[in-house]
Amino acid sequence: MVVLSSAVLTLIWDKNKYANTKRIEESKKYRTDITIYEFYFVFDDCTESRKKIKSENGQVRLLNEE
Repeated sequence: MVVLSSAVLTLIWDKNKYANTKRIEESKKYRTDITIYEFYFVFDDCTESRKKIKSENGQVRLLNEE
């Protein structure tokens, strides 16, 4: 189970307004404070989308736009 910080949740939900999360993957960089979250979404019309968020030193940012 992935536990998301409030900053990550705010960024993914406020900026993208996605409610159809299919899967979330968390990757932590060894010996750093860097975590990459990959969000996978499936919509009512069966299309899919993916967003990545980088968390480092308490700061979060969206890495890509699809």
